[in-house]
Amino acid sequence: MRFKHRRPLPREGFTLIELLVVMAIIGVLVGMTAAAIFSVMGSRKLKTTKTLLAKLHPALQQHWREAYKEAQAQAQKAVPPVFLTHAGGDYNRARVLYVKFLMRAQFPLSYAEARQPWAGIAGASSGDVPAVPEYVKKIGNRTGGSAEAQMAACLYLALQQRRQGITFNADEAIGASGIKDTDGDGLPEIVDGWDNPVGYYRWPTENTDLDRIGSGKSTIDRDNEDPARTLMDRGWQSANAAFVRAYESLCHPISTNGVPRSRYTVPVIVSAGPDGKMGLNANHVGYGGGDARDNVYSFKVLNQ
Repeated sequence: MRFKHRRPLPREGFTLIELLVVMAIIGVLVGMTAAAIFSVMGSRKLKTTKTLLAKLHPALQQHWREAYKEAQAQAQKAVPPVFLTHAGGDYNRARVLYVKFLMRAQFPLSYAEARQPWAGIAGASSGDVPAVPEYVKKIGNRTGGSAEAQMAACLYLALQQRRQGITFNADEAIGASGIKDTDGDGLPEIVDGWDNPVGYYRWPTENTDLDRIGSGKSTIDRDNEDPARTLMDRGWQSANAAFVRAYESLCHPISTNGVPRSRYTVPVIVSAGPDGKMGLNANHVGYGGGDARDNVYSFKVLNQ
């Protein structure tokens, strides 16, 4: 009797273990690919942000210098009595104070500041520190948006302002990708590579890297807008403590624990980085916790 050998039946599919192994391998490959893609995207956004800040920083400095010249010329003509009162009768100190607040009006950090730059100065009115008409017209009655969104919108307005000797065209230099309305209030803002509004600070302090740039000067001789050290008078600071506190909240610190101290400052533009969180307060660049660690600072971009 002859027996026929049966051929083994072909397998109809993978075992469960084989499927799990294949899926695991695919998962690893997808993860590696995704990580590489996100890394490239992150690097591209960082590069875009640094390129943007490298353009904006010198433009802001140029606008600042021209506005400062105009403010000084105005202060040479006349100083409102309210500033002479707060200066303790010292005309040179009154001129420094007046120029500081004129600069604050030209470079507001919020819609409220743009509309009423004299607010917070005891005894001052719109005639003492007038608002910039173009800012008031474009901002209108807007009040919403985050602090960063308002700063970014105000920066855009300041860089669009016509000043003598300025050749910077904000729209051309920034491009459509760097100008967006993130809060939907109808007012454009300057955004970084992550599409978050940039922040900017007129007289930033408490940043060791920034302070190091002015380390060649003493701690009472770093304010380039007060070369005669008029604000560093301890007697005046003590006799006008209420105004000094208001000045520090509106402009920048001029003392530490009651001791006069001058800070080296230059206007700085800041990107919140990948996490979208500044970690900074209204006047101090470098003041904050972990949220500030991934920030990108315009002055650092140019000094790298």
